[in-house]
Amino acid sequence: MKVDPLSLVLGIILGILFTLVAPSRTDVDAKFEYCMQFYEKEKSKTEAKQICRQRIFRK
Repeated sequence: MKVDPLSLVLGIILGILFTLVAPSRTDVDAKFEYCMQFYEKEKSKTEAKQICRQRIFRK
């Protein structure tokens, strides 16, 4: 079985990228969940979602 070297290198690079991106993604999800729990008590669900999106994704 012969593997194209270019596709092998691309596969390795993509694998590394996905493993680096995955933890930060779950971190954002966790922050969003925590934020939702905090704001849902005081406001409606849609309002809470808007507030949390603004707080987490503003840089």
